[in-house]
Amino acid sequence: MQKRKWAAVWGFFAATYTASWLIWLPAVLLRSDPPNLAFIALGAFVPSTMGILFIYLTRDRAGRRDFWQRVFDVRRIGWRWGAVIVVVFPLAYTVSGMIFTLLGGDLPPLGEILAQLASPGLVAELVLANLVISGFSEELGWRGFALDQLQGKRSALAASLVLGLLHALWHTPLFLIPGISQGEMGLFSVDGLLFMLMVPLGAVVMTWVYNNTQRSILSAVLLHFFQNFSLNLVAGLHGALPTGYWALFAGTLGLLVLAIVAGWGGATLTSRHTPAVEHEASPA
Repeated sequence: MQKRKWAAVWGFFAATYTASWLIWLPAVLLRSDPPNLAFIALGAFVPSTMGILFIYLTRDRAGRRDFWQRVFDVRRIGWRWGAVIVVVFPLAYTVSGMIFTLLGGDLPPLGEILAQLASPGLVAELVLANLVISGFSEELGWRGFALDQLQGKRSALAASLVLGLLHALWHTPLFLIPGISQGEMGLFSVDGLLFMLMVPLGAVVMTWVYNNTQRSILSAVLLHFFQNFSLNLVAGLHGALPTGYWALFAGTLGLLVLAIVAGWGGATLTSRHTPAVEHEASPA
């Protein structure tokens, strides 16, 4: 049931952009080396914070309970989709790296990348950073609130691309902060443009899993985690990844998206003909 119709998806995006960008502004202006990670981490929690706020503005008690069940109920995922979550992004990074290496690109051997997993301290740091400060800090907003709203008026494919583009653009101030991954890319570089392409493509993959797991927000959190964790394993040894690698990774994601749309259809990205969204979703 709608509590306040004005508190819809565009209000969520406006509030998320405004709050995150204001929090990141000191880090952009100071341009300290190393960067002020406190500002960056605090801004990263805004999407989920706003997602929770807007759920409470627009849902009744049953809707709020459903939201938290979708955050924590692992039973919605099941072992088949759990395997997809664990494999899909690491496999995409691995395939891209293998092709890049075969074409003469310079990446560390897979054995060296996997050797990082032998360091408990490093693994704990990567798990904490990527699960909390990317998965849980963002996905309760992007997928937990915004995706259902967008799917209420659009196909799952179109909603994913819109959400992915807005998610990518949300990172804009981070490209102006030296010492972090986006800052190393540069806003108007080829790498930056590839980033703006990869996030929407990745969003389609996330919607595909989300819609096939009874709208599990936990599935999105875990997908975000495995995506960033895999990237950190590769980039941690090699530093900034080459543009050629990013181009191949974007191509790999593009082929994966084409396969998903061909196999499940763009309307819902599931075998169902009706969207897996709640009836009380506010109009976008």
